[in-house]
Amino acid sequence: MNRKTTLYATILIAWLFLAVSFVVNGRPGGLIVIVLLAVFWLAGEGRGWRWASSLSLLFYALTAMGAIWLGTLPVLAILGLVTAVMAWDMSSFNRLLDGMNRVYKEDLIIQQYRRRLVSVAALGVVIAVLATTIQISFNFVTALVLGLVAIVGFSVAVSFLRRESD
Repeated sequence: MNRKTTLYATILIAWLFLAVSFVVNGRPGGLIVIVLLAVFWLAGEGRGWRWASSLSLLFYALTAMGAIWLGTLPVLAILGLVTAVMAWDMSSFNRLLDGMNRVYKEDLIIQQYRRRLVSVAALGVVIAVLATTIQISFNFVTALVLGLVAIVGFSVAVSFLRRESD
């Protein structure tokens, strides 16, 4: 499958997870929003709007959050959100490759990229599912400290990855 077809399929699969989540929960009215947002994302990718994938990911996250709030299956929303993040990342990767004149061993680079992306996505799903099933009680101060540690850790990881990619 070529890069664009893979991206479009991933976008559709992400929205399909949310659609199934709404239908299984007996809320087919949410399908209207899902179809409109999926069409927007696909149209934005087709037209080459660089901002469309980021805005679509934001819409997807908000829709998934709303779905969970309405009582849909969290596992479907998690799978869909991870798939949407994969599509967002694929969109950026495709733009990066499209902006280059020649890419040495492009097929190998794409294969390695996809392998890493699927590995990270699988790990993300496992962690998210564990987070929704395991419940640990903390007082407010402990939760605040742990949240700050997570934010600092994430910031350090992102800055490290940016330095490594330069």
